Amino acid sequence: FVSKKRCKPETKGDMSEHAREPLPENATMRDIFDYCKKHNIHSLAQGMIELPPPELLREILSVIVSGTTVHQYRARQGEEVYRDAIASHLNSEWGAKAVTAANIMATQGVSGGIIASLLYARAKGVKHVGMLQPFYTYHKLQVHSVYGTSGTAECEERSWGSVQGACAFINGATTTIGGVEVEIEVNWEAIASALDDGVGALIVCNPINPSGRVLKEEEVKKMVQMCADKGALLILDECYADLTFGDVTHYCPMHDSVVDNVIVVRGFSKVLGVQSWRVGYVIASEELIAECVALHDPIYISVPITQHAMAVYFKQDADNYAEHRAELKALMWANWEVLAPAFGKAFGWTPIAPEGTMYGCFVHNEKSDMDAVQKALEKGVGICPGGIFYGGTHPSS
Repeated sequence: FVSKKRCKPETKGDMSEHAREPLPENATMRDIFDYCKKHNIHSLAQGMIELPPPELLREILSVIVSGTTVHQYRARQGEEVYRDAIASHLNSEWGAKAVTAANIMATQGVSGGIIASLLYARAKGVKHVGMLQPFYTYHKLQVHSVYGTSGTAECEERSWGSVQGACAFINGATTTIGGVEVEIEVNWEAIASALDDGVGALIVCNPINPSGRVLKEEEVKKMVQMCADKGALLILDECYADLTFGDVTHYCPMHDSVVDNVIVVRGFSKVLGVQSWRVGYVIASEELIAECVALHDPIYISVPITQHAMAVYFKQDADNYAEHRAELKALMWANWEVLAPAFGKAFGWTPIAPEGTMYGCFVHNEKSDMDAVQKALEKGVGICPGGIFYGGTHPSS
């Protein structure tokens, strides 16, 4: 939820009748979700697929977990059957033959792939990792965790954004929605300035969490080239690649050929509702994959047995996956068409229609983002304040 100016969430002030205690300072989406659960408040604050995985996929897993080798460690790069199934699936979707099993590394969910990518960036001497505002909150936490820096450290303002430890927060471009100026678009000039200033890697969601924006093919190619020109690494979090709406299509830079300075991280937590299965994958060059395997292995040891179920499912039941995906997207969009006018009627907020992901943003006219959160709590619903998706220190609007 985005206000006129991005603002740091506040935790002081009177709370609604639903709130028995203040929200945690600098609360993440998971913090707010836990808070709502504790106080029996309906929560829309976390991306949680509440539908079960496809029945066919669950049946496949039930057979696999009854095997006699279910307890054993899996291959460090991921089982070959899994990597081959993923490569075949991607090439089938793209109508290409660019990706092979050697370009795939199994990961402990998308988060495991992001951590491995950040460890790779640090090993290559990258000092600052850039995030485009608005950014996914856990990317900031993951950068601080890998680099050993603090999210409470003082921010250094730059012409293109701000720096806090290893995190480089790159300003977005503004647009006017509902009469309010909102920083929600890609700022190419700021990206170029950040790369010129020594930012050695970018981590970007596409589709973008939380705005729901989907980068066009020409925008992705432009970002890849900008990073390549500066010798910078581009880490693409494509967790929502399969969740786009209407005529919007998603473009992956690995579509035509494997790009040396790009790491693509994907998973199934959202599209298949398997958040706790902890299975995802990285797409990169063979050389880069080999280095990432060595970094991923000491932390995660191996990816769970669930990768075998995914391998069978994508090899044998691709039609079932396509059908499930289509039904999920239709359901999400139907939900948005109900929620958008409902929030507009209840609060007077302006919806920003998403092109992808599973999130919806609104522009409010409250004094601050936390005032908007409190107003929603009074109606018995939890939401995320827009300020958590921006870095630096900014006054409340």
